[in-house]
Amino acid sequence: MEKKEITIYLTRDSFCMADDALAPNVDKYDWVEGDTVMFYFILEDYIGCNLPGYLWRGYCGGEMIAEVNLNRTDMSLSREITLEEGWSERLKKYKTVHFLHCKYENRDSLPETIDEDEGYTYAEAKKLPIYNIR
Repeated sequence: MEKKEITIYLTRDSFCMADDALAPNVDKYDWVEGDTVMFYFILEDYIGCNLPGYLWRGYCGGEMIAEVNLNRTDMSLSREITLEEGWSERLKKYKTVHFLHCKYENRDSLPETIDEDEGYTYAEAKKLPIYNIR
């Protein structure tokens, strides 16, 4: 069975005051359903290297599907990405991932699930302007 390409949206609210001009921050990607490596590259591209070192959790249909730990020092940048069981099926169904963030030491403040009304639906994300400024 041939896997199909799906357009997905990744969103996050403003990170700081300077980021407000572009909030909500949304980006559109083409993803081949079930392709884990491709999704890792999408997450790396979306979180990027310009954001501060924070813990990011991505929610799809209210359930956490991904956690990205962005560590930054003066001399290095590293990302640790963890995908939750069933992430691919949820992404295929909802096609939108909304990210929340906090400092790593405050990781317990991020919920495991969010209300489905938080973040954006696929239809809402599709209407948001995409700036692609990195």
